[in-house]
Amino acid sequence: MRARKVKAPAFLEPKGKFLTVQDFEKVFLEQRTSLIEKLETETISDFTAIFPHPFLGELTVTDWLYVILHHTSRHAEQINDRIKELD
Repeated sequence: MRARKVKAPAFLEPKGKFLTVQDFEKVFLEQRTSLIEKLETETISDFTAIFPHPFLGELTVTDWLYVILHHTSRHAEQINDRIKELD
């Protein structure tokens, strides 16, 4: 499904906070690892509040965390594609 591209809302656009690919990769991997550990050890509460997703419909906080975990893989691949384009 990488061929399907959707324009992100303005508040989700990249802010340019990282100066190097290495800086971004370090923070990205640390946050992703932390999220995986929390999901695996069930240290994140199963919140029942519902928040809408533009394509998936209504999701709980826990649903969102799982979506984020898997969706970041898509972005990692997109970033790698862009790096290859720049080389």
